[in-house]
Amino acid sequence: MMSLAICVFLTWVVMIVFSLIPKKLTELEMVFLFFVNTIFQLSIFTIIHIDIRWFTISREPEKSFADLTLRLLLIPLVFVISSNILLSSSKLLKWGSHIMIMLFFAGLQILLQKLGVLKLLHWNLFYTILMFLSYTVFSRFMAWFIMKGRTGRCGEYMKEQVYDHHFNLNEWFIIGGLIIGISIMLFLPKRFPRNTSILFFTCGVYSGFFFDHSLSVQPVSFYDVNDSSSYQFMDFLSYLSYGPISYFFFYFYDRLRPSSSLFYILIWSLISIVLEGCAVKAGVFHYRFGYKLYYSFPIYLLVKSCWLYLYYRVHGNVTKKAGSAYS
Repeated sequence: MMSLAICVFLTWVVMIVFSLIPKKLTELEMVFLFFVNTIFQLSIFTIIHIDIRWFTISREPEKSFADLTLRLLLIPLVFVISSNILLSSSKLLKWGSHIMIMLFFAGLQILLQKLGVLKLLHWNLFYTILMFLSYTVFSRFMAWFIMKGRTGRCGEYMKEQVYDHHFNLNEWFIIGGLIIGISIMLFLPKRFPRNTSILFFTCGVYSGFFFDHSLSVQPVSFYDVNDSSSYQFMDFLSYLSYGPISYFFFYFYDRLRPSSSLFYILIWSLISIVLEGCAVKAGVFHYRFGYKLYYSFPIYLLVKSCWLYLYYRVHGNVTKKAGSAYS
């Protein structure tokens, strides 16, 4: 458990640093920046690790979770910190902090090698510095984009909205989608053990629950679900309807074994956008405060990237054997 404990400790230290630095961005802006930084660095990671294999990550569960802690928490949070610092007026602070950040990541790579989490094949410290410099540039650009897009509108965020009082298209859309999705799951040839299938189904339910309760709850609700902004039983069923989608994502990836993981993520993100668009037309989602359908696209890229990362972690221990057994 040494590698996981060290990575959790380092993440805790970064969180403390984040809490202490002066913030130039609002909480909502930093949440958005955290998400897009995660998407960007996971995309680069997918190319280097999975597609071209310039380095590999240990398949041991403890070391895999240690790496996951860094990629989903520590790294994007560091670049949220760097973006806030780059927005300050002190040149000494800007240059000094970013030299420290590059040294930190260089040291982190050496530590991960010593712990057996990371194995370099066609990679070195110079490439690591270039990679994290690209993360810095991307994060700074997104921070600039956020600052340019500020409108200063407050709005009536806390006001409850009621859209419908009847059982109609939006309810049938959720129920029908859930029934059709689970029916297809049951009729498809089995490829995974039962526990793995439950895990892959739960990924969709959790993702829907997590993002709906991040973006569609008070005090800033960018969209409402179903007939009103208050929580209803039909909202719970809508979260369950995400389960078959995640299961199909894993199922067909395991079945097709596409040559390009990024292309597969892109296709499924576009499918998710189409499904969300249909849900908007059916009255399942009601956008507020200027939220647009295409704003969801980077979220889908993030979710699918995380799912694929999970697949490779699970695949190394379980699904490869299960897939050959059911082929």
